[in-house]
Amino acid sequence: MERILIIKDSDGVLLVNVKAQKNWALILFLPVWLSFWTFGGITALTVLINGSNRDPFIVFWLCGWAVGETLALLILLWTLVGQETISIERGVFSHKREIFGRGITRIYPMHELFNLRASGPFGKPGMFSRSYDRYGLTGGTVTVDTRYGDSCRFGINLEEDDAQLLVNILEPYFHRSTTVAWPET
Repeated sequence: MERILIIKDSDGVLLVNVKAQKNWALILFLPVWLSFWTFGGITALTVLINGSNRDPFIVFWLCGWAVGETLALLILLWTLVGQETISIERGVFSHKREIFGRGITRIYPMHELFNLRASGPFGKPGMFSRSYDRYGLTGGTVTVDTRYGDSCRFGINLEEDDAQLLVNILEPYFHRSTTVAWPET
């Protein structure tokens, strides 16, 4: 429950923030790894720019370096300050995974959603299964289906009790008859 913050107002608006789970091993390891990784990338860039080595492998390695640097930084930032924001307002459900207020928002009219449930997987992901779930980049323990055959998952790495609590908080809003009024952007 310490990761879930619920805000309700008198107009029937619901806002739920779910903080990212703190993974202290990542918080301690990634800054050290990023320091060495960044040093290696700067060194490779310097060698390439100076022209002392024009091996095509360095260009290939730098592409992988950029991907690794970006993913590690995203994982670190998500672990430190990431949160999911779920809101229900004027017949519209929205879900956003955000870091410093930035992220992608998925928006659905409430009348297109059904079958809200705590659906797991619960607990810690295995070594290779659900690999991005481990870092909070994908997945969720609460699912709601859309009438178009896809699902929206949220509540990353919540324990089963917390996922069920989130479902219980959201459930009353799924049974109100409301008209859709798209939020202004």
